[in-house]
Amino acid sequence: MLDGRLSDEALRQLAKALPTVITGRTLSAPGLYALDFNNFDGAWLGTQHAIPPLSTIHPVVHELGQLAAISMLHLLDGRTPTGKRSEPRFVARASTRALAAA
Repeated sequence: MLDGRLSDEALRQLAKALPTVITGRTLSAPGLYALDFNNFDGAWLGTQHAIPPLSTIHPVVHELGQLAAISMLHLLDGRTPTGKRSEPRFVARASTRALAAA
């Protein structure tokens, strides 16, 4: 995993030696793949070639937006937000398969 502190040039150099996938930047270089990351498409692209396939957690984005808007309206009206939370959806893949019984 890489953090966001690497310069664009450092990422280009890394990609010369090792295929590299990045998100949140629009860089182009041989061996460097930039993903336009959003909840579904980017996560799907980022996990397609992982061995074993990675499990993912998908927040229900439209529900998060609704809850945030309702909370903001409550605050603007002088009321306490409800504290209601959105439950993310877990998509199990081989990376979280059950351990075989010993």
